[in-house]
Amino acid sequence: MTFLPSRTSRKGTVLCFIALLFLFALYQLGIICGSGKDQGTTMMVARETNNIATFYQVMDSAVAAFCLEVIARHGEPAPRLCNKDPLTLKMGSYMLDLFPNAKFLFMVRDGRATVHSIISRKVTITGFDLTSYRQCLTKWNHAISQMHSQCKEVGSDRCLMVPYEQLVLHPREWLKKILNFLDLPWSESVLHHEEYINKPGGVPLSKVERSSDQVIKPINLEALTKWVDNIPEDVVRDMAEIAPMLSVLGYDPYANPPEYGTPDSVVSDNTRSLQNQSH
Repeated sequence: MTFLPSRTSRKGTVLCFIALLFLFALYQLGIICGSGKDQGTTMMVARETNNIATFYQVMDSAVAAFCLEVIARHGEPAPRLCNKDPLTLKMGSYMLDLFPNAKFLFMVRDGRATVHSIISRKVTITGFDLTSYRQCLTKWNHAISQMHSQCKEVGSDRCLMVPYEQLVLHPREWLKKILNFLDLPWSESVLHHEEYINKPGGVPLSKVERSSDQVIKPINLEALTKWVDNIPEDVVRDMAEIAPMLSVLGYDPYANPPEYGTPDSVVSDNTRSLQNQSH
């Protein structure tokens, strides 16, 4: 996402935005930044402890206001706002400082499936080498470890871990848990999301979203094991060492194919229907 119109790199744009927030915070404290002719930009910053505390409060307020504006403009006005960003939880405790009423749904998926999806769909993520399953799994392991730690730190009243495979296999059971966690009433419509795609008051899909071709379908099993037989043999052999978080999250790093469980009948029916349509 680009914050400001610019021809510079993403990193430069983000740094520019952070600098603007910094200057805004100083301005709110009555601190004016000037430019010297010979020594470049100079700042005179108050040193009192209470001013430092106020500075951080103003900075947090500015960051929260910016984030809220971006999230709110992602869709139609709603009493609850949702931001789908897998890496947000890496800063979970800080996000709760900014948004004290926020809750996190920590969607956990078999890392092998996640990495296969990233590589096969060419999803660009900073630091991920899309030519290497080994490197991507190592990166996944590091990121998921941080998020898992943050989820535990903020507590079960603020973060609900949802196993992706179990949500697919048993959608009614897990959607009830999710809605209960979010203090929302049950609705049968959540079991038929495909009927509300790009409809007024429904689910708007981005044209650049890589998984849109899956989301428009009813809940089915197709995506669960697509990774099987697509990961290099040496990576499969070393899987437990490359991605130890698989075991922590309850996955068997040596199972190829894995055994995730028996699906509900409605999910099996949806899958058969989609397979028949493709023939």
